[in-house]
Amino acid sequence: MKKLLVKVLNPLAIPLTKNILKSFYKGNLKVTNLEQLKNVVVFSPHVDDETIGLGGTIKKYTDQQTKVHVITVTDGGKSNRHVNNLSAMRKQELKVIQPILGISSLTFLDYPDGHVNQVQSSEDFIKVIEEFKPEIIYTTSFVDAHTDHTATAHLLADALKTANHQPKMVRQYEINCPVPPEFINCVIDITNENNAKQQAITYFKSQVIAFDGFILLSKLKSSIISKGPSIVETFIESSVADFINQSDLLKSNNLLDFSHDFKQANRSSTLLLAVFKNLERKRKIYRQLQNLS
Repeated sequence: MKKLLVKVLNPLAIPLTKNILKSFYKGNLKVTNLEQLKNVVVFSPHVDDETIGLGGTIKKYTDQQTKVHVITVTDGGKSNRHVNNLSAMRKQELKVIQPILGISSLTFLDYPDGHVNQVQSSEDFIKVIEEFKPEIIYTTSFVDAHTDHTATAHLLADALKTANHQPKMVRQYEINCPVPPEFINCVIDITNENNAKQQAITYFKSQVIAFDGFILLSKLKSSIISKGPSIVETFIESSVADFINQSDLLKSNNLLDFSHDFKQANRSSTLLLAVFKNLERKRKIYRQLQNLS
């Protein structure tokens, strides 16, 4: 029934979604020139988060010989109860797309899926930082509808408090919870890399969720640039100190679980709901974080 409703509503919903979101994201930001770096680390709570959130950016880095190291935080074993050996299947999917995006190395921390917020130590994150010595680290956002995503960001902040190596900056990428455009401060043009990203997404066959909303949003968000790219990935860029301070503020206010506040942005037909559900609450949180800078 759900699939039938989506099929019926899509012809009406998609044109409306495009018009509203193009206007919503309209801005005058400039494209961020991707840095010539030696090493970049991506913390990905689940297999496919790295591709959904910054698959085009990863490809852009690797095409210019930057080594990108993807750290998958959970075992991914809970996303589809109808698949046997799901964790192993998802790891194999990531290994298949590794050459498509040019990823240099894969690390699996194997924390129980859905329980990253119960991990007490950031020692594994520190080991990753010291091993790869990244100039930039990418992680999921502090504000997200999945607790594994927010907990990953907080574990990274904890790790950076004591790690000897310090990256130049941290960039948060969005998955479940679109960032209001006024808080986006880094935009990467992935127009030329989008085919590789979409090809990689087709290999995540173990997953039952749709991916079309993520793909459409990357196109619609391009209106945040006055002229130029047709497809982008967007980030919140912070210094290490600001990133740590943001984590501390959210913890002190017990703002750690947004699973009932926001809507996942995976489906085109419900993209408007994902962007606008509790938007003012989301903006209030981001304003608090921004004021720390």
